Amino acid sequence: MNIRQILISALLIGTVAVPAIAAKPIVNGKIAFVSDRDGNQEIYVMNPDGSAQTRLTDNPGPDADPAWSPDGKQIAFVRGHSIFLMNGNGSGVTQLTFGTVDHFPAWSPDGRTIAFQCNADGGSHFDICTVRADGTNRNILTDGRTDNRNPAWSPDGRSIAFGRRGDTSKIALMNADGTGVQFLTDPTLGYDDEPFFSPDGKKLVFAHVILAGGKPRVTIMNADGSDAEKLADGTGSAVTIFPFTRPVFSPDGKRIAFASLTDSEKSHIRLIDPDGSNEIAITHNEKFNDSTPSWQRAILDETTGVYLPSTGVWLLRNSNTSGDADIVVKFGGQAGDLPVAGDWDGDGKTDLGIFRKGTFIRARLAPFAFCILCQNFTVAADIDTIDFGQDGDIPVAGDWDGDGDDDIGVWRPGVNGTFFLRVPPPFCELCSPALTTVTVSVSGTAGDLPVAGDWNLDGKDDVATYNPPSNTFFLSDEGKIVRIIPFGRAAGRPLAGDWLGQGIDGLGIFEPSLISMMLATELGGAPDIVFEFGVSEGLPVAGHWR
Repeated sequence: MNIRQILISALLIGTVAVPAIAAKPIVNGKIAFVSDRDGNQEIYVMNPDGSAQTRLTDNPGPDADPAWSPDGKQIAFVRGHSIFLMNGNGSGVTQLTFGTVDHFPAWSPDGRTIAFQCNADGGSHFDICTVRADGTNRNILTDGRTDNRNPAWSPDGRSIAFGRRGDTSKIALMNADGTGVQFLTDPTLGYDDEPFFSPDGKKLVFAHVILAGGKPRVTIMNADGSDAEKLADGTGSAVTIFPFTRPVFSPDGKRIAFASLTDSEKSHIRLIDPDGSNEIAITHNEKFNDSTPSWQRAILDETTGVYLPSTGVWLLRNSNTSGDADIVVKFGGQAGDLPVAGDWDGDGKTDLGIFRKGTFIRARLAPFAFCILCQNFTVAADIDTIDFGQDGDIPVAGDWDGDGDDDIGVWRPGVNGTFFLRVPPPFCELCSPALTTVTVSVSGTAGDLPVAGDWNLDGKDDVATYNPPSNTFFLSDEGKIVRIIPFGRAAGRPLAGDWLGQGIDGLGIFEPSLISMMLATELGGAPDIVFEFGVSEGLPVAGHWR
């Protein structure tokens, strides 16, 4: 049973329905890079527009090769010839590897393993090695007979792309355990190196250098090696044979950062679209080198809200603290309307939806003002209307396939329960949505309620059911119950969200009699965020409203 075969085992009493919570949105965070502007190579960070350039390290020797962790909390980098880790603000520096020459760290998508370029036997060749993020289980993946450099993980964690250098340098691909090596490029008069996958895994961007004095070129191709084309010229480096062009995709896949030469033959950081358009510089030093960019995937913490069925008013909070609603929006309100929340366009902000007797009405939160100088307030601007499901279904939304934006679905109560997901077919965004149907073999108990969240840090929504009489959540992964967690109160209404922005969801309960939210930041943990908010009739929701 795969991720699209997800079911919700629950029964609905009265008008209480709890919408599914979306998987983590893809948000472009800061760009880490290397600069020698202070007389020595150090690690810096900046905003994607080049503003707020801030030095993180201050070391007598060079610091290089920064790589953001998948949760955006840490940076792996090279100091001397070893891999180090530090927090995203430069604090907490710790040494991870103690090899002879370790360079170019690359995190696995789950954040548990780091691949890197190593000099395993102290000889003349480099290999691709891996080590766990706690420093244990160091392994060698390649054979040491040729140079293997610059590893990059595929988004699904199953493959590693790298540069293999002999007479020329080729982009190679292997399984994550080092088996099944195949070549994606075969340049006859140059080097291909520094590969990096697009977030959807469909493209690879890399640096290509012509041997006869040519500048390195940022090149993009399909992940199978086909249809390679030049995007832009890259950068040279005065201290190494191969340039640190280091092209990397933004987390949303819409931009590529790379290093490029200035007129004074120094390198700076530039951005370009994957189709080669809209190229701009975001650092502008003419006397120093800025290179080796790494783009942070920022994960926003989720906050709570409630929907009032009697009026169609949404009360949304921008922090998980006591207080009045930060955003008040009227959307819905007809008898029988049920709320559903999701990121419909993949912009990282959660939007609103209403399910009305077999029809989804989706809207985007948008600022509005009557005049230029008037104060803005928030409205729900209609996006579309989609006929899906039938009267009596329970609406849900989630990023079931991990593509960065949410799709809709319904759960149809019954003896066993059937869940219908509206999932676009892979590689065909314009095709008619596919429909996956699963029948549950385990019946729920009257009063069970569904929630959804990312329980395992894989970027996809899974589901859970909450049984109020027993105060118990039943978490599933790909349709199978994997964890049972006692939590909450009998009269509570469940929700789930990433309350700390760590990439994994915690559980929560809205207690209507106390008008309070009780949230747990760790699965299986006790409520550690408790605050007053809401209205007793409210149906809880969670999302990135701000």
